Amino acid sequence: MTACGLGLLGALPGCGGEPGGPADPCAGVSCSLHGSCVTDGLAPFCSCDDGYHPEGLRCVLNDPIEPCAGVTCSDHGDCRVVTGRPRCDCDPGYESDEGGMLCLRIPDADVDREAGADDAGGPEEIAEAGEDTAGDEIADDGGFDDGDAAEGEALDGGSCSRADFAVQTECDEGFRCNLPWADTSGRPVCDLIGTGGSNEPCVEADPPAVTDTCAEFYTCVPNGFGTYCLRFCAEHADCVAAHGTPRSGCALEVAGGVRVCSTGCDLVSDDGCEPGQTCLPGGADSDGWYTNCTPAGTGLAGADCTVGGSGACAARHLCLTDGTPPDVVYVCSRLCGGDADCAAVGPLSRCLYSLIDLESGSSYPYPDVAVCSEGCDALAASGCAPGEACRYSTRFDPLASFCDAAGTGGQGISCSADTACLAGFSCGPGIAGRGNICRRHCRFPSGDPSCPPGTLCRAGGGSLPADFGFCVPAGCGNGIVETAEACDDGNIDNTDACLASCLAALCGDGYVWSGREACDGSSSRACTTACSSTGSQACAACAWETDCTAPAEACDGDDDDCDTVADNGFDCPAGSREACDAGGCAGNRTCSTACAWEGCTASAPAAPVPLSPSNGAATGSVHAPPAAATLRPEFRWLPPSTCLSLSYDLQVDDSCSTPGFGACAFPSPEIDAIGLTAAVHRPATDLDVAASAPAGRRYYWRVRACVGTACSSWSAVRYADVGREARDFDGDGYADVVVGAERQRHPGGTAAEAGTVFVYHGGPTGIPGAADLVLADPAARDFGAFGASLGVGDFNADGYADLVVGAPMQDAGAADEGNAFVYLGGASGLPAVPNATLDNPANDPGGNFGRSVASGGDLDGDGFADLVIGAPGQDAPEVDEGNAFVYLGGAAGIGTTPDVTLDDPADQVSAAFGWSVASAGDLDADGFADLVVGAPLQDASAADEGMAFVYLGSAGAVPVTPDFSLDPIRQAGGGFGWSVASAADVDGDGYPDLLVGAPLWDGVAPDEGMAFLYSGGLAGIASMPDLTLDNPLGQTSDRFGECVASAGDLDGDGFVELLVGVPGHDAPVLQEGSVMVWWSPDGPSAGRTLLLDNPAADPGGAFGTNVAGAGDIDGDGYADLVAGAPLQDAPTVDEGNAFVYLGSATGPPALPGTSLDNPTGEAAAGFGGTVL
Repeated sequence: MTACGLGLLGALPGCGGEPGGPADPCAGVSCSLHGSCVTDGLAPFCSCDDGYHPEGLRCVLNDPIEPCAGVTCSDHGDCRVVTGRPRCDCDPGYESDEGGMLCLRIPDADVDREAGADDAGGPEEIAEAGEDTAGDEIADDGGFDDGDAAEGEALDGGSCSRADFAVQTECDEGFRCNLPWADTSGRPVCDLIGTGGSNEPCVEADPPAVTDTCAEFYTCVPNGFGTYCLRFCAEHADCVAAHGTPRSGCALEVAGGVRVCSTGCDLVSDDGCEPGQTCLPGGADSDGWYTNCTPAGTGLAGADCTVGGSGACAARHLCLTDGTPPDVVYVCSRLCGGDADCAAVGPLSRCLYSLIDLESGSSYPYPDVAVCSEGCDALAASGCAPGEACRYSTRFDPLASFCDAAGTGGQGISCSADTACLAGFSCGPGIAGRGNICRRHCRFPSGDPSCPPGTLCRAGGGSLPADFGFCVPAGCGNGIVETAEACDDGNIDNTDACLASCLAALCGDGYVWSGREACDGSSSRACTTACSSTGSQACAACAWETDCTAPAEACDGDDDDCDTVADNGFDCPAGSREACDAGGCAGNRTCSTACAWEGCTASAPAAPVPLSPSNGAATGSVHAPPAAATLRPEFRWLPPSTCLSLSYDLQVDDSCSTPGFGACAFPSPEIDAIGLTAAVHRPATDLDVAASAPAGRRYYWRVRACVGTACSSWSAVRYADVGREARDFDGDGYADVVVGAERQRHPGGTAAEAGTVFVYHGGPTGIPGAADLVLADPAARDFGAFGASLGVGDFNADGYADLVVGAPMQDAGAADEGNAFVYLGGASGLPAVPNATLDNPANDPGGNFGRSVASGGDLDGDGFADLVIGAPGQDAPEVDEGNAFVYLGGAAGIGTTPDVTLDDPADQVSAAFGWSVASAGDLDADGFADLVVGAPLQDASAADEGMAFVYLGSAGAVPVTPDFSLDPIRQAGGGFGWSVASAADVDGDGYPDLLVGAPLWDGVAPDEGMAFLYSGGLAGIASMPDLTLDNPLGQTSDRFGECVASAGDLDGDGFVELLVGVPGHDAPVLQEGSVMVWWSPDGPSAGRTLLLDNPAADPGGAFGTNVAGAGDIDGDGYADLVAGAPLQDAPTVDEGNAFVYLGSATGPPALPGTSLDNPTGEAAAGFGGTVL
């Protein structure tokens, strides 16, 4: 939307007062005219009207999304949402005001919120921690609740609780908290501290004042063969600290559930135990296994014992299982930390087995403690329990023997493990290659005891005893050289010195002797030649020859025979290409895999450039008659350069998605036109679209060029909104009209010149005379100028147009910094409150952010329209240099932080950069919309001549440096760039064009004005205009070009018309204003113009201050236009008018079809200052 209007608005009038103030706290407090001042006797507060809440001494609108946002409840309560409205839940001593937004102090109330006191009494009435209501000490007796007995008996050392056992802090000095073991109630007492430490014998006295002889933290515990001092504990850490080992666990329970530490003794050495005791695994607490001392028995390794009767075993022994079911027995086993501990068991006993708990079956966590193996005799098959067999383990050095489960397999029986064989047998190879068998143990070499008939005694080898062997079957492969065998290495490997046939390896035997022969026989092998081809090498005398013989030349594009020429003897090297003449055009031919030239074919053309519809283009109302072809858009592209005849393939599909359409594969195209001969195509039938909201449908299209069967790649994907109107907020298929009244009083009657916007919905009979929706300034601020600019685009790509309203004089933290508000369209039209509020990013006083707003089109080509907002009064950094801010659209709409900030390229004081902003369309047809920004006060070659800057879109939106700087008039004060707009495709070449106004240009008369047209093209636009629209009226102060716009196709001839506002024109009434309509110079009505006069002929009415192409309001297939006269007396002075002209086959009529009056008739409201 182009930025056109009355000019920069003035600053707000100042206000002030005398120092000091009256005694009444509410004196001079207006509460923004949305509430009344109240006081608690000390300070003023604003009690606000319904829908408002206090913010200091102002009343501001509640947040419609989060009603409690900003509601502080005077810092003496919390905000709650009740039936959709915020209400304060006040602290004690405070009460709510009538509006429910304040918490005021109740007179004479004793309030001390910080101290946490309440009205029930002072802090002296709160019971101290650790006391009951009578002031007595609250006892902690570990759970006892039986009166004084729970405290324990009070001896001379005081009293204590069970909780003190592990900490010892409650008894008097020289006393300890103890538990008499004979008292099974578990009642604690304080007695004198003894000297007995861990596991030391103690004397139990029951109970004089001293109950036993143990030290502090220890108690005397009986274990069946004496009494010993053990440490109290509450957790495992107490025991670790006392004994210095994690094997001391808090797991031994004594009377009353009280626990003491195990000794944490050493399993192998019995360190930590008294004489006559042995160390055994004691079980587990929450932190793991622990050890404890217990009486030692006499049973040594191999002695019978019983589960739970480890005391039957001697010191450093443990009762473990032995034998195999059903012959399981329990025997004493020697604990060990290394092989030296096993010497007493036998010469072949090794520290071999890990500890396994007999009852749980799980391993004890003692990685440094194991059990000695049995040290049995495998040859004699002795030293093991019933059901077991003695085995040798070669995994140990020196050799170890151990007992293992015995099986039933005798000599020659197939096996997979030793446990399958009888005692005195082992599982292993007999004859190589025939699998494992059970082999009887024998004494080598005598074979005693005798091996069974047909077997021989073979040495065990390795680390086995030298006289130990196995009985193996006779025959080749048993590892014994027998009669008629040259060798026998016990394997079937034919690559060593002894073949599997027990013959000695020789050169020529057909087998390669590893390490001695490189080859054997007449075989050959592949090799790499000097020219890198694959040749062959022959075997001679069991060694490879040194020469690599090259192969014959093959058709493969390489030099195979090493003569330095590839594919010699053929027409050409396979796969090579060369240029050729394809019927007068450049072509290429390829050498086939048979090394013969194929036919000459023309080179595949480059991809065409899609022109129209460009990204985001709306083709028109779904309700238009068939002749308007709004559902049959014309697809147009730029052919690639070639000397041959081209054909084209066109695909149009609605199944792609936004975003991500660039990678769409067009899975189900509605149009799949093959072999088109022209670079333009209009489908013969309508594309399928939705008739209900949102009417129409988004379609995606692409094209490629072909020369015969050689086709280019597909072009980039473009998209268009078929059957849709760009200004359709409710999605019903009819364009809607928006009129701004930037000086209108807020509808609430409280904010002067806050500004108001009126929305009129289109329909089959046009628009109604009364607005369908009235949008008030959301901030309701005086002189905010809400509605000073209007913009439209589909920022979230949901098929509904969205509205942007600028309020450039809004105070939003800084005076006149400006705001803009975004309203997202939907099936019900626009909401009454904005979906997003955009603040001036720099919060610059006088920045006038929102003086111009517009959709920038799809600047980054992602499928979402983007937003641009001008702030011509911004200091950036020069005073009033100006800025423009770009906000990228997305599925959620517009974010509140700009994505790109554009600065005046010259950093010039008072350039007013951003006074006007607009989408320029896709000037260079690259798929990205382009942006134009006006700076009408820019000094170039003359002061204030004005400039306009064009930024070409890209995947990253727009650059911060303009691609084109336009400066055609070079006249001081010309105001070039006052208005800017996309002219659409005026000349019908497929590229959009650009229109720029200079309303203060001096032609025949001062300030008569002029407009300039720039044509788009592949290179963008030229620096000088292609067409100058001279003011045909030639009057002083006409201000021709104050507003410029594309009207769309007003008469249905296929070409768009242009609109130029002339608000200062005398026609003939002084400055009543006019609007000039220009027909395309390339269309059938070339040279035609139409001057629309102020319908009311009101002096100073300023008709044409703002003009806009309104789209198809009534769905008849013709574009319509709207023009504003903001200073019209109708009849109130300067209340303003707006006029709608409906298009037809002959264009717009001389008089409007609908005249829109200011609904309130408010004087100087400026209704019509902006139109859309």
